Amino acid sequence: MAMKAQSLTDLELAILLCLAAEQHCIIETDEEAIDRVARELELRDGHARNRGADDDDDDDDDGDHDAPTPDPDPDDGRCLPHVVIAKRLDRADNEVQIQALELLRTKHLPTRAGLRSTPAPFLLVPLLVTSRAEDRRLSPHLLDYIFLSHYHSADDDFRHLDEAEQEAHVSDEDSDDNDDDDDDDDSPSVVRKSAIHGADRARPPPPTTPVFSSQDLSHLRTESHHTTITLEVLRYLHDIAVFLRMHRAVDGGGGGVSARATKHLALLAKGLAALHGVSFVTPSLVALAAKKVFPHRIRITKPRDERSMQWGSRLPAVEALLRGVTPVLVVEQVLRAVEVPV
Repeated sequence: MAMKAQSLTDLELAILLCLAAEQHCIIETDEEAIDRVARELELRDGHARNRGADDDDDDDDDGDHDAPTPDPDPDDGRCLPHVVIAKRLDRADNEVQIQALELLRTKHLPTRAGLRSTPAPFLLVPLLVTSRAEDRRLSPHLLDYIFLSHYHSADDDFRHLDEAEQEAHVSDEDSDDNDDDDDDDDSPSVVRKSAIHGADRARPPPPTTPVFSSQDLSHLRTESHHTTITLEVLRYLHDIAVFLRMHRAVDGGGGGVSARATKHLALLAKGLAALHGVSFVTPSLVALAAKKVFPHRIRITKPRDERSMQWGSRLPAVEALLRGVTPVLVVEQVLRAVEVPV
């Protein structure tokens, strides 16, 4: 299992861990790379049913080769695909975000054609442009149902997309050679051939053998379920959550560090342990999981609402203190402050 995981990209690892935990993830990227990331997510599927990033700016449907065939068949119109890529979901109306939240809670989506069910496993992937925490427009309640977040830079690996573009380039050169050899370039057959070839470039054939099969996914889920957490590591896990809630830069009322977030932290730590081939959770795995579970949830407080303002702190001093503070920085500060069990 660990050897197979080493061949995956960071983006694929994030998707794999969510599928194994039967949870959902946010993928953040830069504005100029969002279409490439959407295409990369689509191409990683061995049995793609995605409409494509250019067909719909709000959501793309993508079956997943790591998942077993659902019952009922998603092709009958009553069942959703295994993976739904919701591009720029944070820009959607509040009603749409509420409907997405209900989909995650109830596993059903009411439509004009009737009630559509989610297969098992089901994964919702909001694909967002990176923004500051205070500018985030995704519903806090929906964020709390998201298992983890992952940032994919424009400079990171686009393995499947690069391979598809390379294959399309080679096929394009072959097509040009065939066109040069044809005596009648204006014939209808050449036009049809070019049109078909262009469609192939847009949708290259998917890989035939997935790295992780449905059996591997079930095995990873079982191993994660049987992974143990000692009392010392469990206390360390809860200390991280408490320190995050009490951090002066985190909004009052927990700032997004909910009980569900703590459960997700333990679940991800177990999944990472199973993926590394160990039967117990280590403090380093908890720290790694915390960097993925909390950043999208944490809400940075406004200077006027910072706790010390109640005790006479000056507003300019608090503003200077909070300037440049991000959820990622808060998590790093807490991990340095919490005592690690030996």
